[in-house]
Amino acid sequence: MIGIKLAYKAPETLKEALDLIGREGHQVLTADQALVNGLKKGTSSSSLHTLVSLRKIPGLATIDYENNELRLGTSITYTDLLNHQALAHYPVLAQALATIPDPHLRHHSTVGGALYHGGPVHAPVIAALMALDATAVVLTRDKETRLPLQYFSQSGLRVLLPLGGLLSAIVIPNTSLNASTYLSLNQLSGRQRNYGIAACVAQSDQTIDQIRLVLAGFTEQPIQLKRVEEALLGKTLTADSIKMVAIEQLEQVKLPFQDGSLPEGYQRHLAGVALNRALTSLAKKTTQAVS
Repeated sequence: MIGIKLAYKAPETLKEALDLIGREGHQVLTADQALVNGLKKGTSSSSLHTLVSLRKIPGLATIDYENNELRLGTSITYTDLLNHQALAHYPVLAQALATIPDPHLRHHSTVGGALYHGGPVHAPVIAALMALDATAVVLTRDKETRLPLQYFSQSGLRVLLPLGGLLSAIVIPNTSLNASTYLSLNQLSGRQRNYGIAACVAQSDQTIDQIRLVLAGFTEQPIQLKRVEEALLGKTLTADSIKMVAIEQLEQVKLPFQDGSLPEGYQRHLAGVALNRALTSLAKKTTQAVS
């Protein structure tokens, strides 16, 4: 039960929305109800008094190609995104979206809601977008800024949107990936928390030129395994490189685990299993592509 009275406003233009969001006590209301849940739990800001809906603003629920980039309006729902033909070019994102089993959540959750309010249900999607080097287009009253998705995760901890900022789009750059995958570990942990990993690789002559590895569900916000990525550059994905380089480097990565019901040692073990399986999957995909 929500114990405070809140005003509701639904502006029809970006200018009106930016004016409202820039005021103290005003916050964006997304369709996935994450903010409402936060209010019920008492975790939202005590100064909040007005909810601002973006549903009437045109152009925020579109999917377009612009300048060889895929541009996702932040009001686009997961269901609409899953059903769009563009997703065939981004298997890691399609697989991440498919890990959300509840059709109600898929129908009401949006890519903007993932960054406005966070939460475990959005972790696979944020991880996939981070692995694709996506950026968030943030509007304020006086400028437009692009922030890498990594901005919203500081060593696995959630970073809030800049004050007065409105998310208008998520942009995925055109890349020359050889393979990508999202691997969920729900079946291994046997728990409701959605553990997983997003992985993308670009290589030439079987040598890794670029690789992105992002764990989801283990920490408050998905965390990029930069140390592991750097160790794999210039190498070939083989059983030896996965075991001797990737898994060893993972042991040196600080992971601020969020699930207090599980021993940290077991959660780290699961992270290693996820990493091993994701890299093995990438190795198979790139080998098949060559043959």
